[in-house]
Amino acid sequence: MENNLLSYKIDSRWLLRIYAIGLLLTAIILADYLFFENALLPYMGLTSLFLPLYLLFFEVPHIIASFLGFADKEYVQRYKVSLLIVLPLLLLSVGFLMYLNFTATVILYFCATMYHVIKQQTGIALILGAKKNLGHKVWSFLALLITTILYVYLILPELFSATLANIINYGVLGSVAVFLIVGAWVAYNTQKPMAKKYIALTTLMVLMSYVFILLGYVFFAFFFIRFVHDVTAFYFYIVHEMNRNSQSIKNVLYRHLPLLPISLVILVPALAIVVGLTTRTVLVDQQMLFGVIILLGFAHYYLESIMWKRSTPHRQQIAVS
Repeated sequence: MENNLLSYKIDSRWLLRIYAIGLLLTAIILADYLFFENALLPYMGLTSLFLPLYLLFFEVPHIIASFLGFADKEYVQRYKVSLLIVLPLLLLSVGFLMYLNFTATVILYFCATMYHVIKQQTGIALILGAKKNLGHKVWSFLALLITTILYVYLILPELFSATLANIINYGVLGSVAVFLIVGAWVAYNTQKPMAKKYIALTTLMVLMSYVFILLGYVFFAFFFIRFVHDVTAFYFYIVHEMNRNSQSIKNVLYRHLPLLPISLVILVPALAIVVGLTTRTVLVDQQMLFGVIILLGFAHYYLESIMWKRSTPHRQQIAVS
């Protein structure tokens, strides 16, 4: 997608380079196996997802960053119905569901999270020139199916009997095999070079994450997908904010600060990290904290589903070169 009137554009080459984190993680695993006798392996469980350094930069900060752009009078007017009616009703419904059955809400949140994460990556492939055909839809569905099942299964294993766990293991293995075939077919039949490479890299991301899990490096499996998703999202948010505020500062959060648009490269992530850290620091009760994160997550998923649609003000501030 090109828009020559915009001052700043997303470089599609950097969208591909973000996936290089997979090579780094693979190198670490190989080094751990070859030279350190799997010394890292005991620390690669799900508990590492709660490490302070990981939480400082991932998950909540990118959610907060997505909200920053709405501190804009014109945007509030444009998205008025969504912000003032639909969003409150959604949050009330999620809150009521948490009250009725917290575990069911957590499962729903996990499923919504993976839907959001995978749809971002497969959606960017369309922006880069992939065709929205049956092959792309099947490829997207299989990626979503594999990651969602693994996400729920690994975090809430107590919900699955031994028999069901075996079925899931074989089912996921078969799904991964089919996913690789479909991904290769979709990439081969995609004409745009950048879209072809992006589809191949996204396919490899799902495959490598699955292999990391089989090897016992579960944290790396989650971190790989999380890193790609969050860094890509931050890239979009920053470019959007720079274009939106390049001629005049429209966002009230930035209006009284002596900023040039390029300063938003630092300010957007910094604000997101500070607010995210403050949220986790203030809410000491773990269930309450997770409840707030779930509410923030659903708000983020809903707003993302509307803000990047064609012809929206957000989309008009984004160009990919």
